[in-house]
Amino acid sequence: MFSDPAYLNALRDCCQDETAFQRLMQLLNAVEPMTRVAEAAVNQIWQQDKDRASNRLLQGIVQATHQLLNGEGSTIAVQQILETLGQATESDSAYFFTVRSQSEPGEPALIPQFVWQRQHTIQSNKFNQIQTELDNQFWVLSRSSLGDSYDQLLTGNCVVGEIDELPESAQRQFVLNEITSILLIPVFVEERFWGCLGFGSGLARRWFESEIEVLKTVATNLGKTTAYRQTEQALRQSGAQLQCIAANVPGVIYQVLRRSDGLRSVLFVSSGCRQLLELEPETLQADFTQIVNLIHPGDREAYEQAVNLSAQSLEPLNWEGRLKTPSGRLKWVQFASRPERQTNGNILWNGLLLDITKRKQAEEELRQSQSQNRALLDAIPDLMFRIRRDGTYIDFRAASENEFAVPSDLMLNRSVYDVLPLAVAEQRMQAIEQALQTKRLQTFEYQLLKQGNLRDYEARIVAHGEDEALAIMRDITERKQADTQLRTAVERDRLLAEMALRIRQSLDLDQILQTTVAEVRQFLQADRVFICRIDADLQGEVVVESVGSEWLPVLGAQALRLKELNTTFKQGCIQSIDDVTQVTVSPIRAQYFARYQVKASVGVSIILDDQLYGMLVAHQCSQTRHWQPFEIDLLEQLATQVAIAMQQANLFQQVQTLNTNLERQVEERTAQLQQKMQELQELNRLKDVFLHAVSHDLRTPVMGSLMVLRSLLNKPGDSVSIPRSVLERMIQGSDCQLNLINSLLETHSGQGQGAAASTEPLQLWALVQETLDEARPLLLKNQVTSINRIDLHLPPVKADPNRLRQVFENLIINAIKHNPPGLELTLAATVEGSMVRCTIHDNGVGMTEAECKDLFELYIRDSNRRRSTGLGLGLYLCRQIITAHGGQIGVTSAPQSGTTFWLTLPLAAFSNSEIPICVDC
Repeated sequence: MFSDPAYLNALRDCCQDETAFQRLMQLLNAVEPMTRVAEAAVNQIWQQDKDRASNRLLQGIVQATHQLLNGEGSTIAVQQILETLGQATESDSAYFFTVRSQSEPGEPALIPQFVWQRQHTIQSNKFNQIQTELDNQFWVLSRSSLGDSYDQLLTGNCVVGEIDELPESAQRQFVLNEITSILLIPVFVEERFWGCLGFGSGLARRWFESEIEVLKTVATNLGKTTAYRQTEQALRQSGAQLQCIAANVPGVIYQVLRRSDGLRSVLFVSSGCRQLLELEPETLQADFTQIVNLIHPGDREAYEQAVNLSAQSLEPLNWEGRLKTPSGRLKWVQFASRPERQTNGNILWNGLLLDITKRKQAEEELRQSQSQNRALLDAIPDLMFRIRRDGTYIDFRAASENEFAVPSDLMLNRSVYDVLPLAVAEQRMQAIEQALQTKRLQTFEYQLLKQGNLRDYEARIVAHGEDEALAIMRDITERKQADTQLRTAVERDRLLAEMALRIRQSLDLDQILQTTVAEVRQFLQADRVFICRIDADLQGEVVVESVGSEWLPVLGAQALRLKELNTTFKQGCIQSIDDVTQVTVSPIRAQYFARYQVKASVGVSIILDDQLYGMLVAHQCSQTRHWQPFEIDLLEQLATQVAIAMQQANLFQQVQTLNTNLERQVEERTAQLQQKMQELQELNRLKDVFLHAVSHDLRTPVMGSLMVLRSLLNKPGDSVSIPRSVLERMIQGSDCQLNLINSLLETHSGQGQGAAASTEPLQLWALVQETLDEARPLLLKNQVTSINRIDLHLPPVKADPNRLRQVFENLIINAIKHNPPGLELTLAATVEGSMVRCTIHDNGVGMTEAECKDLFELYIRDSNRRRSTGLGLGLYLCRQIITAHGGQIGVTSAPQSGTTFWLTLPLAAFSNSEIPICVDC
């Protein structure tokens, strides 16, 4: 090891200098001999342990194999094997898992069936019950929990090692069972993964290769023994089933042996011989001639010839003849068997003897009725067939050979699938089956190509017995053509009439044109129909289109160059192309046909005011098509109707344009007048507010001040002494006037342009407490008890402190002003999502619902209402301020139940730095 250059270089890199490297090498050279001695001692001990384990395991394997081969059942054998192997491998526990059945719910997994744990063996037939009884000592190893280890077992590899090498989901199960080391050995039954043997140890241990190979042998023997017992059980079940089937098969199942000397003997005969032959199985097995003696004398020679021929050629025997039973009953029977030549030259027949008496009687009755059926068929002039349920022709009648799709001598005993096209044959077979099941007449129509022409037929199918139908065919080609022409004429007249009616009733040109192309495409069964408008340069623009979903739309595509059609369409003619590949067109138009997959085309001109306005065009994209004269005539008449509709729409458009201009002018003038009216109404409202403020709210403090001054003026002397209380009252009145004037100015300013509030994070408790402290004189004067229940640790809100203080002042003063003395005022706040909800509750006289409804509106106070003085600006401004902060404000109250004002404010983390205050919000 120390002679390796790479190793020496790695050691030198780890040392600080060459001296340290030399000291390290001296130390390692001194330790190396001792290391070799220790390794040799460990290897000797490990080899001794390995030999002892191998001897002990081999003894256990011999005992386990003996138990497996001589066990009374798989359950007892597996229990004994687990105990033997667990002790032999010195494991703490041994397990046998089986793969979960596909019929059971859940993913692929290993289900514990048997567990050995030192002192006891446990059979786990029902995992849930055992898990409860043994306190979770059992578990299920699913494919997802084992991970790659499960795939190793599937491929025949063992899983061995410490549990920390397994996925975490599987480790938990082993830890719960106090297992540290595991060994899982797969068990295969007929190359199918059936389960595995498992061994667990509570301590870390090493599994020797010899141990694993020996345990693999046990797993292989266990799989082979299980396969043998499964096969044995299946054979027993199969034998019982065959006995049951043979007893229930109609007829007689038999096995007859013919020796090389010609003698025959019955090896097996089913119990059906009692009913068919009126003989016991034992009698027939004892004497084969009993069967031959039952054969009718007139058929016995034919039977012997058929048997000898089958024996010589080894071809299947299929003979029908008559038997006469011991009771004198005459029966028709069928021998059906296949001969097999054995190595000793004997021939073995395995066959079935069936009673076909009813079938023979039915065939005879059928032959007798054939003459009657022939007379019935001859009496009907149409083409008629008698057809079996399987579609085979058994008879026919026709006036001449020309009425058949194929020569008549090729129809008898042939299937409808051999004579008719597949689609027609399927349709006929469905009708035959329906007629036989329902016993009702079935009719359908179909088409056949006859002598180069496509002909229409009507078929009438009626049941004629249990498995036979009578089909009557009538050529209705001329009638269909007449009906088609009549329907076409009616549909054409309907289209023209509806087109004319729509023109008279509607002026919506787009709707008229859209409906026209849709109905024309439906009538012609075309793939695309469109109307194209042509300008002075003969460039077309598709204005409306109806096209099938499988074809590329023309609407919205590039303009079509139509200069080559100038002469044709200006003369009002039509252009009909049955096959675009057979006509000469310009390269541009050929490219157009190729792009839009046009196989056939027809177009008629639309003439408006003696000028070419456009074209009505129909395309066939799926195949070429010959355009019928009545179809072209319809397009010409519709083109005339379209021209009328366009002319009418143009006139209506001109009238609409004039009306639209007039209406727009009237609307503009009306809007101007309405705006002026609104401005005048707003000015009048503001005037009323101002006059009321001057005449009432401002007049009252001015009159008070004037009375005080006059009283002082009436006192004698030049100098007048003024008491301090009088000055305070005058200052208070002046402040009141100033506040009213400021409110008027602020309201007017807010209505005009709005205002901005400078917000900042603030503690709501501190702001409310400051507001209450400032209002303390007013509270004491009115004997108001104030309670601040806002939490000191409430998250800060982001608001303008001056604006918000104004809101609380207005709400507190409003509560004091409109309630008698002795009021109790409670302020509280809670966090609701990203908002803080604050309430101001009083136990005063309350308000009605009508008063609450318009409490925050700008109004002139009514002396007869609850609020008797003031402009009504305070609460109005409160709402404007709270709304500008992104919150809401409201009130709930009832008479004699107090009043609660509530408002919401955003938390500091959810609001903006600048919040506009708009009175129009």
